[in-house]
Amino acid sequence: MKKITNMKDMMLQQIRSLYDADRTIYESLPTLKEKAFSQDLKEFIDEEMEEKLRQQHRMEIIFTILKEDTEGQIDDVMRCMAKSQKKLTNQCTGSELSDTMMIITGRAMATHQINGYQTAVTCAVSVGYPDITRLLRRALREEKGIEKKLGLLEEMHLHSESLVKV
Repeated sequence: MKKITNMKDMMLQQIRSLYDADRTIYESLPTLKEKAFSQDLKEFIDEEMEEKLRQQHRMEIIFTILKEDTEGQIDDVMRCMAKSQKKLTNQCTGSELSDTMMIITGRAMATHQINGYQTAVTCAVSVGYPDITRLLRRALREEKGIEKKLGLLEEMHLHSESLVKV
């Protein structure tokens, strides 16, 4: 494992971690879509798959600009969150409840990504990479959009769950 000795190293570590996290999320989405009950969640998953591909491509552009490879950092937190999402969703009895669990855990994952992108932007600004900063800010805006959509889905699904008699 390479030592982090300066802000550029920190930025690279963060970008590699984000890249790994986006790939982890992308790889989990087809299974989630198969298990999704509601059409609104299935449509959201389709949109998120497209978004994750765009974010991965954007990160690959950043690596090209920096003349660095994409490998070298695993986002253990995101991998753990994806594993937990799968486990918790499988524990739910009932499709609507399973959908709600997917949404809630997906929102936590989006929040993790937002924090990571904010850190990467701060590092890129500090190091003086305006093109990379612009690309990271675009990804951050899109990740915030994902989190916002998940928040709306969460409200809709929690409201419909509350209508079900316990």
